[in-house]
Order: sequence, then C-alpha cells, then structure tokens
Amino acid sequence: MYNVIDLFAGAGGLSLGFRQSKKYDIKVAFENNPAMQETYKKNHSEADVRGDVCQADYSEIQKIYGPIDVVIGGPPCQG
Repeated sequence: MYNVIDLFAGAGGLSLGFRQSKKYDIKVAFENNPAMQETYKKNHSEADVRGDVCQADYSEIQKIYGPIDVVIGGPPCQG
C-alpha cells in the first residue's frame, strides 16, 4: 500500500480513483475551501483533511503517517 497526499483535493474525486485501485492509502488532503473540506471528509472519512497547502509541514506529516510515496493534486478550479 502506497501512502498518498492529495493537494487541491476538492470533493475527493481524484482520491476516490486512487483508493478504488486498492493500492493507495490517502493519508492527508489539502483543500482551502471549507465547503469542499466538509464534502471531502464525507467522501473520505479516513483521511486527515487540512486547509491551506502553504501551511503544509512535511516533517510533521511524515512523523504522523510515515513516508509519503505519492503526491496527487487537481488544478484549482476557476469560477
């Protein structure tokens, strides 16, 4: 199982595809929009959902979840 961080996670569609392969474990997701954070939490209750990716502390994440093998991310949506 590969440990994953999802950046600009939105509602979690990209994470869903990775999770469905049964080869990836989504550890942390970063999403700045509070409404999308709540949606992501409903779709991926096992993941640690955080806000602004600029506040990401890889050392802290690695201490909690171990090494991260894969970084995925969707481009931010424009209105």
